[in-house]
Amino acid sequence: MTPARGRWRWSILTVVTAGLGLTACTGEKASEANEARRKADAQQRLFITGTEETRGQDDGVPAEKPVFTHLTVRARGDTTELVREQDGTWKLTAPVSARAEAAVVETLLGTLASSSFSATVKEAPTDADLEAYGLKPPLFTVTARAFVPDAQGQGAQDPARQRTVTLHCGKENTYDGSVYVRRDAEPAVHAAAGTVRWALDRDTFALRAKDLLPPWTSVR
Repeated sequence: MTPARGRWRWSILTVVTAGLGLTACTGEKASEANEARRKADAQQRLFITGTEETRGQDDGVPAEKPVFTHLTVRARGDTTELVREQDGTWKLTAPVSARAEAAVVETLLGTLASSSFSATVKEAPTDADLEAYGLKPPLFTVTARAFVPDAQGQGAQDPARQRTVTLHCGKENTYDGSVYVRRDAEPAVHAAAGTVRWALDRDTFALRAKDLLPPWTSVR
C-alpha cells in the first residue's frame, strides 16, 4: 500500500470515528434535555407524587397514578369531606353522611390526576396581587390525599407512599377563562384551564348522590 493511500484510509477512519463520537454526544444531550423537560412537566401537574420525575414513558415504565382516598372541598360556603370506601366507591362524611355523586367525584379526581398548570402567572406575588387574583382568601380550595401504589397496587398503609396536596383557587381570568391557582404553601400563582375550576368548585349538594336517597343524616 502506498503512503498516499494509507493516509487517505487513515483520514476516512478519523472522520468516521469523529462522526460516531459526535452522534453519541448529541444523543446523550438530547436524552438529558428530554429528562429535564419531563421533570419540569411533572412539577406543573396539579397533584404531584414525586414519581413522575424518575419514571416515565421514555424508559418504558409508566409513572404510577395516585390512588385518592380522602377529599376536602371548601367551596360556595360549604366544607365537604369525602372518603373512598373499600369497594372503591366514595362517601360523604361531613357535613352529611351520604353516598357521593359518582360522576362528579370521578371528574374531580380525574382532573386532579391528569391536569397541569398552563402557565406560571407570578413567582412572587404581593398581597395586592393575591387579592386581585381572588386568592386572599381563596374562593375555593381542594385538599386531596392519595397513595402511590407499588407494583402489586398496594401501599395505602405505607406512610412513605402517602401524598397530600392542597389547591387554593381564585378568580377566573376573563381573557381566556382560566383560573388562578396556588399549590400548598408555594408562593407562585399559576393559571389552570377553566375546566379545572368547573371540576373542583363543587358544594355539598353537587357532591352528594341524588338518586332516590333518604333525607340527609347530619353529622354532629
